[in-house]
Amino acid sequence: MSQKLLRGKHVITDPARVSSDGALADGAILVENGKVAATGPYQSLKQKYPNAKEIGSDKHVVMPGLINAHHHGRGFMGLQLGIVDGYLEEWMLDYWLQRPLDIYLDTMYANIRMLRAGVTTVIHSGYSRDWSETATEVRSALKAYDESGMRVAYAAGVEDQNTFVLGDTEKFIASLPDKMATRVREALYRLGASQGYDYFKTVDELKDLYADHPRINILYGPTGPEWCSPALLRKIADRAHADGMGIHMHCLESPLQHDFSYLEHGKSSVALLRETGILGPRTSLAHATWLSEDDIRICADLGASACHNASSNLRLHNGIAPVARMLELGMNVGIGMDGWAINSDDDMLQEMRLVSYIHRMPRGMRALPAPDAADVLRMATVGGATPAIFGDKIGRLTVGANADAVLLDYATMTYPYIDRRTPLAEAIVGLGRGRHVEMVMVGGEVLVEGGRYLKRDEAALVGELATIADKVLPAHLQEFYGVIEDLKPYVKKFYDEWPAAKRVEPLYSVNSRI
Repeated sequence: MSQKLLRGKHVITDPARVSSDGALADGAILVENGKVAATGPYQSLKQKYPNAKEIGSDKHVVMPGLINAHHHGRGFMGLQLGIVDGYLEEWMLDYWLQRPLDIYLDTMYANIRMLRAGVTTVIHSGYSRDWSETATEVRSALKAYDESGMRVAYAAGVEDQNTFVLGDTEKFIASLPDKMATRVREALYRLGASQGYDYFKTVDELKDLYADHPRINILYGPTGPEWCSPALLRKIADRAHADGMGIHMHCLESPLQHDFSYLEHGKSSVALLRETGILGPRTSLAHATWLSEDDIRICADLGASACHNASSNLRLHNGIAPVARMLELGMNVGIGMDGWAINSDDDMLQEMRLVSYIHRMPRGMRALPAPDAADVLRMATVGGATPAIFGDKIGRLTVGANADAVLLDYATMTYPYIDRRTPLAEAIVGLGRGRHVEMVMVGGEVLVEGGRYLKRDEAALVGELATIADKVLPAHLQEFYGVIEDLKPYVKKFYDEWPAAKRVEPLYSVNSRI
């Protein structure tokens, strides 16, 4: 029976109580059969389990693995693939133009990057890169998760409306010049006709295939209320509730999405989701940037979570989610990187620091106090566990939990000095970076040691991906990409003429109105 003893100058067993009894000084954690078997003072556990393999020292911090609560499994980042930041609704066309690469290898690379940064669980929002290969792409991504050792809640994506703009697809196409309209219809037909993709059948197959997998959960992944009809949302809600499955979707990422719901439905997106039955304790909303106070209360009452993506929201001109108000009203919040972190490097510790800083509103604002470092640490661990549907088995290192743990080089992180008065959470959130992650284990298996991923040659994998990225696109994608490039001016014109809507005042008004 293999036993490991994780030792640290500080050991965080429960981030929800890091400022009190959720952290041990000079402590240790006994790992046995992939679970946390015991916690306590290092000397006591060392004496009781002398043959356990010791990992760490009095110069480290042991903490639960971080949970990236919203991501798309892309290893090569957008800028590397020619996708420059922009306003979300127009930028989405560029996002479609990312090269298909090899889904297995690219997802594997994303996993390696996240693991090296201390992320042990990710909620993967599934988007197809080549619509004609959707079913194959889903399985390739899941194969990468299975083999990488990372824990994942995989939300299989689906949508059935508003393909190019926030408006009826056929009506938009009909507004185009005849030649352009014909090209768009032909491209859609060829891609649609070649899919052979039955969404609910695929989800059922995946659910059965991974039913007993210790590290993979399958979720429903409706893209968002703008791209999914109420009928589709109701069907997903009914099936998810019947099967006990989770739901992860985008919601109110941008101000235009807020407008669209009122223009189309006469109510907020959250009110619509409540009517369809989507909202509940197993549902999470990615971004949730433009929730009103009423929206937050609805979500809190029904137990729905928000997955906050601070960097992505800033880079794509979407604003700052009202996280302080969410926490104040009792809504669960996790932290995601969306594949669009501030430095395009999937460094979750730096994302946590950004979250800590951007919610510090000026004195006198209604949403005070801002989340402190302990709040941010909790969001990045315990807060992400709920929407990942792994419950209290992740995000903590308490007895019985999965041994998903990270070892931080505390001595290097706090070099050359750290005052005794500095709270532990403040030190981690204020000073930590991915380069300070020394060891990562998932389910008791060490995947990163000395900052290096152990199960795959990362350099060789990256080289292979770069070679694939440089290849000529297949003919059907070349044609589709050409159509999308030519469509961009018409999409821009659509949003330039966007109708005014009665928009709620943002909960966060960061700057003066002068």
